[in-house]
Parts: sequence; C-alpha cells; structure tokens
Amino acid sequence: EARNTAALRHPSIIRINDVDQTEEGWAYLVMEWLDGRTLYDELKEHGRLSIERASRLLDQICAAVEHAHGKNVIHRDLKPGNIMLLADEFEEETIRILDFGIAKVLDATLGINTQVSGTYYYTSPEQLTRGAAIDRRADIYSLGVVLYQMLTGEKPFEADSMWEMIKLHCEASPRPLREVNPAIPQAVEDVVLKALAKKPAGRYQSATELARAFRNAANIHPATLVVECIDGTDESRLAGASVYLNGKFAGNTGAGGELRLEQLTPREYRIEVESQHYRGSQKSFRLEPQEELVVAIKLERELRGSLEIKLNVAGARVEIDGKEIGVTDAEGRFVSDSMEAGLRRVRLTHPNPLPA
Repeated sequence: EARNTAALRHPSIIRINDVDQTEEGWAYLVMEWLDGRTLYDELKEHGRLSIERASRLLDQICAAVEHAHGKNVIHRDLKPGNIMLLADEFEEETIRILDFGIAKVLDATLGINTQVSGTYYYTSPEQLTRGAAIDRRADIYSLGVVLYQMLTGEKPFEADSMWEMIKLHCEASPRPLREVNPAIPQAVEDVVLKALAKKPAGRYQSATELARAFRNAANIHPATLVVECIDGTDESRLAGASVYLNGKFAGNTGAGGELRLEQLTPREYRIEVESQHYRGSQKSFRLEPQEELVVAIKLERELRGSLEIKLNVAGARVEIDGKEIGVTDAEGRFVSDSMEAGLRRVRLTHPNPLPA
C-alpha cells in the first residue's frame, strides 16, 4: 500500500521519497518537509472560512483526491488534520493531502469493509457498517464533512461516544448549514448535504463533480485571461515570450504574440513576462467571475551587443568588469553573443604570458 501511495505524483499530495523497512522490521516512509499548518489548526484558531476561500481549497483538494482515485487509491481518512495549508512566495495558498497510510488500493480483493478505519467525525456510514461495500464515494462523504466544517466552523455531528457517533452518521440528518451560518446560500447548502447523503448512490460520484457543483452553487465562475506581448518600440507582437502567473510558468505567446488562459479562479494575480533581448515586465490585476480580461504587456528592448576577443594564446581567462566569464578556445578566441551595452573593462590572464 505504501509503495502504491508513493506512486501518486500530484502537486497537492505530499511527496513520498522512499519506502523501506529497518533491520528490525519497522516499516517507514520518507516524505517531503512542509512548512505550513493544518486546516484543523486554521479552523481552530480562526473559525469558519469564506465561501470563496473554501471553494479555492476544495478545488485543490478534489483535484488531488480525483488523481488518487484515478490510480485506484482511496484515502479513507480525509479530515482537516490531514490537509496542510501552505503559502508560496507570492502568498498564494496551496494544500497538501497527508497520511495515505491507511489508503486502500481498489482491486478485486478489496471493497468490503471488515473493520472501522478513519476518524469517526469524518467517516462515511458504509465505513462504519460491517460488511458494507466501500468505494471512492466514501471519500466524497468525508469531503462533505470537511466542507461543512469549513463553512460553519462546526462538524455536522457531535457525540460523547464512538457508538453515538456511528449511529448519527448512519441514521441522523445533519443540521442544515443555514441554521448555523445564515449567510450561506441555499444552493451551497444543497451541495454539501448531497455530499453527506447516507447512501453512496445519493452523493456526487466523483471529487471533480463535487468541486464543480460547489463552485457553481457559490456563483464562483471561472474567468479568462488573454495576455498580449508587444514590442514597446515598434508595437509589433512578440511570439515566444514566457508568461508567469503568480510566479508559475503559464505558457509562451503564440505567433500573434498572444497567450489565452482559461478556467482561472477569480482573484488577484501578478503577471510577469520575459522575452530574449527584452527587459522583463510585470503587472498586477484582479480577475472577476466570468470576465475575459485582456492584459497588454509592452516590453522594452535591451541594448545588447556581441563581444569577440582574439588572442595569440589559448586557455586565457577572460574577466569582464572583474567577473570571470570564460576562457579563450584553442584558436585564442572568445565570443559572447549577448552582453549589455555600455563601457566594459576586459582583463585577460594566463599562467605564462603577462596579463592584458
């Protein structure tokens, strides 16, 4: 099971670098180090999340779960304590799903429950019923509990004992979200309650379906960004320019100097554009739901030239403004095809001839 989990390669699933056993027989995992906090800690300290933030996190969580399900792996213990929140250098919030330690590979020998697993607050009814069939829809139920807690700050079921909790999951209806937080739209409540259906057939049948339904219910519709790269001198379109969105490579402009990015989450963005022989440029903006925004980026040409040095000595070290940048070749020649224009000091040194 651990090796199958290690085979999961997704940006929102913790990376397992090694799986092995000690000489004494203890099994262990070697995982990446994450600098962040769990969703459990975030909810405990700050309470419920906004619908917009919950949707952004749910999109990432569901994408990771869908990837695992596509590899025939179910998590079976999804909960806020197993979801890590991270912030990159651009303060964009990302997640990692942790602890696939009890994840089960779906094959012909699995699918029937023989024991209870997971944390009872987040466990699906079929996981709490001996002999019940279990499939990936068990994770959908757990995601429904997590989503309920993100939006209300409370769990759908609370009990003083394990047996009471099992009875609530299997028989009781959760308290409507709007009774806890009246600001939640009815459509959003309906999505969460469907994810919490007692029978798997009544739930969303995939994590992707859940994420899309929630985004639509929350009226968080994706936006489109069109990036146009233009030469600041002659207004011509620049093909092949590299475009970065919040520090991540998004693609290169096409023959018309344009890059179209669809299905973007409405939010604040910072765009950076780089192209050979041009100075980089950046711009910040906000995308609104269902908007198609055209951002024109003008790039100023860099003043650059070529430098060629010819000597009667091979292997001479070449320094430009005090920094060594290479050596002369077998013919005593050195060429730099792209160097910023301006006054330069060249120094040539060799173990035998005098410096020049």
